[in-house]
Amino acid sequence: SGVPERGEAHPRGRDLVANRGCVLGMTGRADEGEAALRAGIATSVAARGEADAKTLALRGNRAPLLTQVGRFGAAEAAGATNVQAAEAVFGADHPRTFLARSNAATLLLERGDAEAALGVLLPMHDAAVRTLGAESPMTLRIARGLGTAQRLTGDTASAEATLRETLRLSEARFGADHAETARQRATLGLLLSESERLGEAERAYRRAIEGLSASLGEGHSETLMLTANLANLLRRDGRLDEAEPLARRALAGQAQAVGGDSFQALAARNALAMILEDAGRDAEAMEHTRLVAEQAPAVLGPENPNGAMFMLRHARTAERGGDAPEALRAARLAEAALASALGAEHELAVSAREMVEQLEGASGAGG
Repeated sequence: SGVPERGEAHPRGRDLVANRGCVLGMTGRADEGEAALRAGIATSVAARGEADAKTLALRGNRAPLLTQVGRFGAAEAAGATNVQAAEAVFGADHPRTFLARSNAATLLLERGDAEAALGVLLPMHDAAVRTLGAESPMTLRIARGLGTAQRLTGDTASAEATLRETLRLSEARFGADHAETARQRATLGLLLSESERLGEAERAYRRAIEGLSASLGEGHSETLMLTANLANLLRRDGRLDEAEPLARRALAGQAQAVGGDSFQALAARNALAMILEDAGRDAEAMEHTRLVAEQAPAVLGPENPNGAMFMLRHARTAERGGDAPEALRAARLAEAALASALGAEHELAVSAREMVEQLEGASGAGG
């Protein structure tokens, strides 16, 4: 059965269209994916009602796609609607309600509001442990988000304790090579990397890559994303000869797995550009950052802060490469996008504005 046999108007046919929307979103075609998912939700509401579990599940997938294309207000509204509906249908401590709240907290993290996310995740984690158990897959997912929020709010000690305990529980529940265990290990690795404990972080990343390779495959996009992260860590450790092949492997793999214009491929290309820049190969680096900056608005949405950060990276690379006009053009675009997405006084927007002012002062192009 499927769309050709039953038609898109049939609930099952529309479910398939909505599922395709999720796939499109994962492969970087978020605008198309969101439209397909929205159509699937409308048919599910008509056929099953707002309170149906399938309708709620489809709604839960919409907010991440809206986030991906930079429509944060719409994503927040969709997430809030999903939380309210889940609470009304299932109750406050049901796994589907926890999932809706977890997605809402993830949106807050994406927007850079880690304090607000922490306020959601702390009581939710306590409730999940109480009602579902500490080793429940949903509790482990919430705990991973909690550790991330603690890290981003500067509570490194609590974050490490949370993530190490979550990793221990995940290994006990799923085994060392399960994808969820690998994700937990990778999240801990990021904390260690940001704490400049590069040796420990490298071991965590390599072990996580082994787990993802065993569970998902070496060519899976998630495995390749972590490979790019490892390449970046090796770059920071000064091991450029080891980092470059990993970044190139990640870029080629992502192009094959999810497309050369996907977010995953952009991230891998950005990692390669930083390696080339550190190696003093500025012309090569600038070509890669230019491609990333050009593709990011279409892939992520014009106001997504990730796209703006890619543009800011290109500005810095162009400045280092001696192309002041290109650096100023890119910095201005990054400043406008960051101010729009995060607010003019957000630290990233301020950083971009300071770069614009510095470049304008150097070139006499102020005003």
